[in-house]
Amino acid sequence: MNHLVNANHIAVRRELVDRLTKNWGFTEAQLADLSVFHLVNILMLLAPHYGYLGQFAPTVQALRETLGEGAVFDKPTELRAKTNSAAEPVTEDEGMATEKKATVN
Repeated sequence: MNHLVNANHIAVRRELVDRLTKNWGFTEAQLADLSVFHLVNILMLLAPHYGYLGQFAPTVQALRETLGEGAVFDKPTELRAKTNSAAEPVTEDEGMATEKKATVN
């Protein structure tokens, strides 16, 4: 179950970073150590006239329920530190390999 949450976190994070780098000119280095919460904030602030305040709370709540509170608010370095102390750490490369296998099928 923890592996699935980590894979989902990686997928959500990758999508947010992809949208910011392709559409808004951010570099991956600028976004490398921002939490999912920070990435959602940036996207919501840049979205034109979509009711930032109305969408923000439900979006963050959905991410908290799906990924877990720590996964939303912690920076990637903090999450790696927590994962390294876990019994079975899942690296970003392992999560990507799992996701790619699922996508190919």
